Amino acid sequence: MTLRATFFDATGEDRELDLAAGPPPKLGDRQLLWIDLDERSAEDLHRVAQAVGLEEVALERLALEERTGPILRLEGRVALTLIAVDPDDEAVGRHVLDLVIGRNHVITVHQGPHTHRVLGISVQIVGGAIQWIHHPHQP
Repeated sequence: MTLRATFFDATGEDRELDLAAGPPPKLGDRQLLWIDLDERSAEDLHRVAQAVGLEEVALERLALEERTGPILRLEGRVALTLIAVDPDDEAVGRHVLDLVIGRNHVITVHQGPHTHRVLGISVQIVGGAIQWIHHPHQP
């Protein structure tokens, strides 16, 4: 699966969304939309941009395979890039995770399904608040 959208609601009414079927519901203060892409297809990136009203400069950044640079601060959201190396990978390949974090949405973009495991990151929604949890690598 390339694109996964999950709608979190503080009332416990969490559900998966199909962004190809239509736009996500209007998000309230106690709701969060997490969109996860495990490849950088132009079609999926465009669908994500439409879903959250993502600025062109952020969309262009997410489309790049290789990038460096500081945090991109936009009105109401930030974009940043995390880079990790899998300690179990003898080839020492880089794993890149792009994050766009807004008031009630998070977008994660990475190449392949295992980047979250390599970085040791998971997300929990507690009382309507996002909690990023880092799990250090265990040999």
